[in-house]
Amino acid sequence: MNELDPAFHIPDVKLVKRMIHLAHNHSVPLLRDNLKQNVIKVSLTMDFGQEKTDKVLLELLVYTSL
Repeated sequence: MNELDPAFHIPDVKLVKRMIHLAHNHSVPLLRDNLKQNVIKVSLTMDFGQEKTDKVLLELLVYTSL
């Protein structure tokens, strides 16, 4: 249980990036269609954080009929 499967080939960085790109291109249209069909209300808020930091928090709440 503590050893790797010698038959498993670790993918290189280019392959991993390609797989992520393909998954993104497949998933985004599906998500858009799902949101178009099921969204009831969207709420977008921003919080500029504390004085000590430049960070901005962006929050998106999506209410659906599902």
